[in-house]
Amino acid sequence: MSFVFGGHVEKHDNRYWCRLCAKWFGNEEKILRHCANTDKHEWCPTCQRVFVTKGSLLQHQEDSLVHNICFFCPGQPDFSDDDELQIHLEDDHHYCFDCHNVFDTEQLLSAHNITEHNGCPICGRAFKSSLAQESLVLLYFLNIQHIRCHLPRDLKYPYCERDFVRFSSYVRHLEVGPCGSENHIYKLAFEIPSGYDKFFNAQNNWFCNICFREFDYLSGLFSHAEDSHGPCKDLLGPAGWLTALKDHLKAAL
Repeated sequence: MSFVFGGHVEKHDNRYWCRLCAKWFGNEEKILRHCANTDKHEWCPTCQRVFVTKGSLLQHQEDSLVHNICFFCPGQPDFSDDDELQIHLEDDHHYCFDCHNVFDTEQLLSAHNITEHNGCPICGRAFKSSLAQESLVLLYFLNIQHIRCHLPRDLKYPYCERDFVRFSSYVRHLEVGPCGSENHIYKLAFEIPSGYDKFFNAQNNWFCNICFREFDYLSGLFSHAEDSHGPCKDLLGPAGWLTALKDHLKAAL
């Protein structure tokens, strides 16, 4: 004699004894049909195990790595793998994986992500993570970096057809990328009559003449002005030297 199907069925040669129902079954086909259809106990067809209660079956399905159950669906379907389950939860239930809540519409999930998880105000993508939670500055940075993907890429370099959102990225590509050279960019910059020496020191570093922060590359100075929320943003204002340089570079390139 041996125990099968989770220990609640005894196997005696080719006969089976259901201990929960106190019944004999003449072969494996009959005991399997009994386990699948009886209302006296529960059955997991994937693992071929008998469970005494519905609660113990649900606990097994939740804990087992074999199962990928959607507990929000009435029929509680079991998906083939975790990726398929996650796609189902996202598409059909608008599921928040941080809060473990479901929402009636994608718009409600997006609004939740924006208010609760530092979400993108354009697409609602959440940026809450174990790493980002440690730093509000990092959360802000991740969101700002993502938002740039929604901005129009109207800066196109004609020789490689690459397009850019920010002019600092455009300059960076020409400084270190395969399409240009740092010396050529700086030669063009030095042609501006309005005083590049105010932004280029004796140590061959670019610097902001407002906050005096130094940069190894001209693109770093552009990025600094683009990201600034203080007076340094005036470098790219209507009368700013970087605005004049930007117009000159775009015309020359």
